[in-house]
Amino acid sequence: MSHQKSMKKTVSALATGLLAGGGLAVLVALLAPATAAQAASVACTAPGDLYAASGSTTLGTQAVTVWGYSTTAGAGVTQPGGPTLCVNAGETVTVTLHNQLPENTALLFQGQQMVPDRTGAAPGATTTYTFTASRPGTYLYEAGLVPNGQHQVAMGLYGALIVRPATPGQAYDATTAFDDEAVLVLSEIDPALNNAASPAAFDMRKYAPRYSLINGKAYPNTDPIPAAAAGDKVLLRYVNAGSLYHSLASLGAEQKVIALGGSPLKYSRHYIAETFGPGQTADAIVTTPAATAAVNRLPIYDGSLLLHNSNVAGAGGMLTFVTVPPSGVVGPDTSGPVTSAVAFAAGTLSATVTDTTTGGSSVAGAEYFIDTVTGTGLPMTGSGAGSVNVTASASIPSGQHIVYVRGQDSVGNRGFFRLRAGHRRRRHRTDHEVPVTGSQPHERGGGCGHRRARHRGRHRHRRVEHHRGRVLHRRRRGH
Repeated sequence: MSHQKSMKKTVSALATGLLAGGGLAVLVALLAPATAAQAASVACTAPGDLYAASGSTTLGTQAVTVWGYSTTAGAGVTQPGGPTLCVNAGETVTVTLHNQLPENTALLFQGQQMVPDRTGAAPGATTTYTFTASRPGTYLYEAGLVPNGQHQVAMGLYGALIVRPATPGQAYDATTAFDDEAVLVLSEIDPALNNAASPAAFDMRKYAPRYSLINGKAYPNTDPIPAAAAGDKVLLRYVNAGSLYHSLASLGAEQKVIALGGSPLKYSRHYIAETFGPGQTADAIVTTPAATAAVNRLPIYDGSLLLHNSNVAGAGGMLTFVTVPPSGVVGPDTSGPVTSAVAFAAGTLSATVTDTTTGGSSVAGAEYFIDTVTGTGLPMTGSGAGSVNVTASASIPSGQHIVYVRGQDSVGNRGFFRLRAGHRRRRHRTDHEVPVTGSQPHERGGGCGHRRARHRGRHRHRRVEHHRGRVLHRRRRGH
């Protein structure tokens, strides 16, 4: 992948921005304001008739032919994919496939006990599928493996199947209760295939996706996921209908992964991003912030940061937002303060700490750690109400290091470290630049409690770049 000069977009403190460079689009906002919305709920379709049809959509500036499933006879489709089918565990499910395409096609319901259809319905014909939805979970349905039919899923023949347990408001059992839910069907589009005169003749060895989609759409046209209230548990049902592995990440709130492939995990696990392959599904719960002073958006995005639409400048791809309405500060203060604007210059480490939106208490102080968060942190001076500047004289050894900063409020709550382990090679940046002089190495830390910075080389100028609770310090050659 060639690396090109970065193109910047100006962002405000609570805006969503993206930085495109070297074929990458980099997410740069932690929480971005949005307008209020209703609670997220899944638009369910009862099983019945599905019509495999063709149509077209626009991705970026490009018109693309797509296939998909419709519930209306003779109707075309306006985006790839099909409706979300919802059934209850134990039900007998019957689906009739009507083929409005120019080639044989079949249906495959992943995770369900049924005989695979290797023949399908001929053009203009129908075929019926029946199975028992025996286990709750999130599943994929897609075009079956008919001869020379491997291109059909890539054209858009896929959808999500939800099997619900007996108790409403649960994904599987009482430990997986949720307030809001959303289905995110992931896929890709290669216009060379989709716009081919004969998709059946396309050489799938040359398949090279140019667009990455959530529910048949690429950002900025993806649909938001509205949470009903701050503190809600939002169930994200991921369905990978594409041909690539994807790591779906959340920014501003961690995900509790509760199931993979429709099978609940004995022990749920907390991730910033979960990776799953083609044909796989995953269920994760994101808990929105317990108290917010303004409407916020929590980004849900492909952790690869390949957030672009083909060669079009700007943000695109697999990016959407969980919208969280304002709630004000209610009840006792149980959340730590937020740390931001971390900087290091001339031996002084500084940061801004505030508890205004996370409890309303005053700031009692702050501390920092170098390379590890174990043991006792080194103190920083500064306290008071509102937004407080905290500082410390820091002596940091030469080389590359991680510095974690977090604040503490007057009732004893500390901010959280949110550095994602194992991803130090990635650059998460905004366009905020601060000139730094001196020979000290530089730091990295975590947001809502830390920022991170890094240093390379011995040159006279460095760039300080903030994003997702991290600050990246880079030196650049002088003239």
